[in-house]
Amino acid sequence: MKASAIICELNPLHNGHKYIMDKAREDSNPLVMVMSGNFVQRGCPACVDKWTRAKAALSEGADLVIELPDIYSCSSAEYFAKGAISILKATKLEYNLLFGIEGDNRGALSKAVMQRLGKSYLDDAKERMSLGDSYASSSLDEVLKSNNILALEYTVAVNELGAENVTPVPVERTGKKSHIETASEIRNKLSNTNELSCFLPKASFKILSESFESGLGPINPAPIENYIIAMLRKISAENLSKQAFVSEGLEHKLINEAYRCTTFADLVSACTSKRYTSSRIRRALYSLVTGTTSDLLNEFKYKAPYIRILGFSKIGAEAVSEICKKTDIPVLINASDREKLTGNARKVFENQVSATALYEMCLPKQGTRNADTELTHPPVKV
Repeated sequence: MKASAIICELNPLHNGHKYIMDKAREDSNPLVMVMSGNFVQRGCPACVDKWTRAKAALSEGADLVIELPDIYSCSSAEYFAKGAISILKATKLEYNLLFGIEGDNRGALSKAVMQRLGKSYLDDAKERMSLGDSYASSSLDEVLKSNNILALEYTVAVNELGAENVTPVPVERTGKKSHIETASEIRNKLSNTNELSCFLPKASFKILSESFESGLGPINPAPIENYIIAMLRKISAENLSKQAFVSEGLEHKLINEAYRCTTFADLVSACTSKRYTSSRIRRALYSLVTGTTSDLLNEFKYKAPYIRILGFSKIGAEAVSEICKKTDIPVLINASDREKLTGNARKVFENQVSATALYEMCLPKQGTRNADTELTHPPVKV
């Protein structure tokens, strides 16, 4: 089966996403979305849960939504991309992978990919980091604008993982606003849904509004952020050093500042430096929520632990059937399918159960804060 694919967060699904989705549907192939779970790449909870966002995707033209597990979704661009590409590779369907780029930067993208795949790349980055630069500014990713970093990582991941079934297809973004700026502006308006109608396509707006009316959003991250500070005041430096993105003594800084700071924003600010960006700090802190350790992240860097189905259309159901016949990793359609998991793949799923239970504590209405949603919510069908 041939399909189109998009890797996304949909936090929330806005007109920029819809533009690329419509482009993907031009070839009449099924549209598969690999979408972040309840925690997103910049190190925070998604504005609404993954099933609500999956419903929006399916209502706006997607056929199949596959979850990008927390271990990847709340991670750096490299792991985010490798996790998504490893899932697409594992399905063994043939994909055109569409992703946005700022302007006509295809030439710059190709150049940056060649540099990233070159032998000297890591040595160059390490040398500049030794001088105090952050990883982001030390890497050759700066050949591209920051909003093109994921485009670079997707293309590099296809090459490094040998995902021959995935063909990268850059799509130039339209309009004056970038995808990231637009998404940030939309999230800043979540308290007044009336202001969102011009930013979101019709079905997405309706689903988001209904979600808010039902008390399923918008998410207030304060309970989780307080939990993180409490954890830092309890955990040992030795154990904290095992968490993803915590290295080179950062564990001591995080713990010391947790005793001094009373808000999460102050904690992130106090730990941010030229070497460690605020995004890196946030992801390191949220690893305490998602259970992501350096060992787990590295174990599944090149091969996904499983394929989790969040939702599908009638056409998507046919794709799921074909994936189940072809793949060599477990496919989870219902929560009971977790029995297929063993070893650390089971650990990744169990971590998500715990993380989702914490995510539920951030819902605005107390009556909606269930602890077992991860184990009881069925896949969305449209």
